[in-house]
Amino acid sequence: MKVQFRRHSKMRSQRAGALAEFGPVMFIFFVIILLPLMGLFTFIEGATTIAFATNVCARDCGTATTRSGAIANMQARANQIIGGPFGQFAGLTPPDATGMQLVVLEIPVSAGNKTEYIGNSPIGTIDTTNNFYEYQVRSNYSIKPLFIPNAVPMKWNSASHVEHPNGLNN
Repeated sequence: MKVQFRRHSKMRSQRAGALAEFGPVMFIFFVIILLPLMGLFTFIEGATTIAFATNVCARDCGTATTRSGAIANMQARANQIIGGPFGQFAGLTPPDATGMQLVVLEIPVSAGNKTEYIGNSPIGTIDTTNNFYEYQVRSNYSIKPLFIPNAVPMKWNSASHVEHPNGLNN
């Protein structure tokens, strides 16, 4: 009877040892693997939110009939997406009011350099036979990943053709 008791006692101590090691192993697993992985997922989510918001803003600007309407569309959509749950989770912070900037590009059909008109700067004569016009939305945000003390700056550009070039000076 005494021999059986020792055999069970030995098996019980091996199981207890495995159970006692479970806590430190899980602590190491969480600290070394899962927490940095959550920070990486936060950064990836923030980058995709910036890219998505910039692309949607450019698409909304392209259908606007005036440039002031395009700026209003861009700001409203940026506030909606970046201020939503995805932007808040990623800790997106712009350096200015919205983090988005609208630029009108005048691109010659033949050889030549493109001309940039930033914000509400006036465009000369609109010539749709020799030039085509494009809205470019430039976004500039900082992403604050979880468990990482520093914010990571990120810039993204997206473009859309101007569907109503006659409204560019309005």
